[in-house]
Amino acid sequence: MINYSVRPPARVGALVALAVTAVAVILFWSAAGGGQSASAVTSASVSLDAVSDGANTATSVGTIDSCRALAVGETAVLDLVIEDVSGLAGFEVDFLYDPAIVRVVTLTSTIEVDYNFLLASTLTSVIELGDALPDAGSGTFKLAAAQFPSSPVSGSGVLVRFKIEVVGSGSTDIALTNVKLSDGTGTPIPPSDTSNVYQGPINGATIASWPTPPGDDDCDGWSTVDEGTIGTNSDDACGFTAGGDPASGSWPPDLAESDSINIVDVLSLKPVFFTEVPPTSARYDIAPSGQINIVDVLRLKPFFGLTCS
Repeated sequence: MINYSVRPPARVGALVALAVTAVAVILFWSAAGGGQSASAVTSASVSLDAVSDGANTATSVGTIDSCRALAVGETAVLDLVIEDVSGLAGFEVDFLYDPAIVRVVTLTSTIEVDYNFLLASTLTSVIELGDALPDAGSGTFKLAAAQFPSSPVSGSGVLVRFKIEVVGSGSTDIALTNVKLSDGTGTPIPPSDTSNVYQGPINGATIASWPTPPGDDDCDGWSTVDEGTIGTNSDDACGFTAGGDPASGSWPPDLAESDSINIVDVLSLKPVFFTEVPPTSARYDIAPSGQINIVDVLRLKPFFGLTCS
């Protein structure tokens, strides 16, 4: 019997090897993040800057402050800023907040709000589509505007400058919801969902009517360093896990987990008064010293009767 074996020509074998190599290179390039994949495209970010200053203009954004302390009756100008956007011709944003603490008022006697960024292009005007001022006291307020004629703008700057007034004691987050960004043809700027709501980075701010120390990133009256010692969440001013350990909370004086400071919080210190930390939980040492004493009670006093929302 004669055995036959078929060997591919050398050229065919070389072509197969070359194809395999090419596929491997493509796979490696994709895994390394090469090419123009959607994930490699930088999304625009929309943020509320609690401190409007000279660094924020129609074409630039300075340091973004997510926290601001204001006394009752005081007003302040805030900037809604956008960074690294491409081809923007219109936007819509709903602001959510506690109406018992803040309200939106007119910017000046003649200007309700200032739409800086959309006016950065020449030969264009802006149609304001948001709610009337002052706000209706519902805790929600819409700001929206579009260019007509359309002359889309790109880059970073102040989308809208507006003013708030503190009307009550406490703290409130000003959240940004229902954010929609559009180009000049009515096409949503990606990433967006099926309702055209923007899915990129969105950051709100917190307004408090109590003093905030240096390094207080969440505007709850305690520095991030102290909250690390106490064990509370330094990323959120308010909130807790119902029925959980007080250490699950965010606001150091809220020992009774209610988002309001009252006699129950004060009396929560009584069973551990004059004890050392440890063995007592550091959660009760709200003026970190290693001991629960009168200083902790006095640290709580300025927040008595206030709420955080």
